[in-house]
Amino acid sequence: MDRRQILLQQAQLLIQRLERISADSLWARRASGNRGALLHCLEVLEAHEISGSSQPDNLPPEQEEAELNRLQLLISAGFEILENAAKERLR
Repeated sequence: MDRRQILLQQAQLLIQRLERISADSLWARRASGNRGALLHCLEVLEAHEISGSSQPDNLPPEQEEAELNRLQLLISAGFEILENAAKERLR
């Protein structure tokens, strides 16, 4: 599996988990913002995907790489939010 597919799968899993953070949590607002950014990034990447292929359609390689790097940063931030929300819940 290539980097692109791994990041897309991680992002989809993370979106589902961020959605489950309680609205009472101090981290809910950040989770919502991160989730929206993840959804937007996925939308950009998936809109240029040829069905059944991981090769982008009409997306220049530099832009594809930039979007994948952005997605990776959003995923890292999302996992930090999940971790902090879990710590908050345990207190």
